[in-house]
Amino acid sequence: MELLYPPSRPQIPWQGTVLGIIGVAQILFSMLFLFIALFGIAIGGLFSSFAIPDLGAMEMIPSLAIGVVVLLMLFIGLPLFILKVVVTIGIFKGKRWAVVITIVFAALGFMSGIGNFNFGWLVFSAIELGLAIVCLREPFYNQSRYVHDQSYRPNY
Repeated sequence: MELLYPPSRPQIPWQGTVLGIIGVAQILFSMLFLFIALFGIAIGGLFSSFAIPDLGAMEMIPSLAIGVVVLLMLFIGLPLFILKVVVTIGIFKGKRWAVVITIVFAALGFMSGIGNFNFGWLVFSAIELGLAIVCLREPFYNQSRYVHDQSYRPNY
């Protein structure tokens, strides 16, 4: 159905909306897992003194493991979490670079699913990859502020 008066700015395609919703769900799940991990670290640190009584230097092993987990969460998990938040905001705002980053991470997830024989993750990554590739062709993600009089018809 053609619009009688086309919008002055292209609307976000449904594929972009689905990608954004997937990004928000991933952000919420990563926050949930962060709180579960912090709770587990707190409980593990509380009970580590009761688990290994009077072993001298061996008592440091649980605290070292907890320290390694905290450092991994800080130096790997936190930057990836911030990147996911920025990319999701970029997808909703129509930024092409956000779709390209989504394609890169979905392709990595797809290859990981193949390597681990994880069919569920493979299907999820394939769907995310397909949606992101379709978004690259949509006018919402191909706007240029330097070009006047762009046509906003789908380029299928």
